[in-house]
Amino acid sequence: MGEVHRRLLSTLVGRSDIAEGDHIYSWRTLLVYAHHGIYIGNGLVIHFTPPPEKVTASNPFSSLSSSSSASGQDQQRTCPNHPRCGSRKAGSRVAIICLDCFLEEGLLWRYEYGVTSSKRLDGTCTTEQSDPASTVVRRANYLFENGFGNYDLVTNNCEHFALYCKTGVGRSGQVDAYISACGIL
Repeated sequence: MGEVHRRLLSTLVGRSDIAEGDHIYSWRTLLVYAHHGIYIGNGLVIHFTPPPEKVTASNPFSSLSSSSSASGQDQQRTCPNHPRCGSRKAGSRVAIICLDCFLEEGLLWRYEYGVTSSKRLDGTCTTEQSDPASTVVRRANYLFENGFGNYDLVTNNCEHFALYCKTGVGRSGQVDAYISACGIL
């Protein structure tokens, strides 16, 4: 069994500590943002990615264009880890990816649900309760088959996708924390 560590409001976990239906994420670009997905078992994650044209070298989210995300509009990538890695439906930004490619050599974190409202919500946890794992995985697979709409960094991103899979609603705590910290709202 892997070691589980708590840091701030989140849980750093080992691969053996995650279960089907877990909302997982990994920090990207010097901890500027986290990429979120739903672990569906067998070493696979379903996640939501921006289209390649939204990813540029000047964009702090540009690492999303690497192997785990936008390797080409609707092209399937090849991965030695798993034959389903990189699978997506034509025109959809929802993809199945192996855990190794999802992590991009980063650490594995589990998003927390049902935290007390006294904790600061900074995009690593929510007071919302998660639905049962079977419902979460069913939602993620449904969205893989049918899409999750157009990607938008602020209103429809990978965190929204994972929150929706877990609860049936979606609002990004990471974006809310950034907006609050910058005094935008």
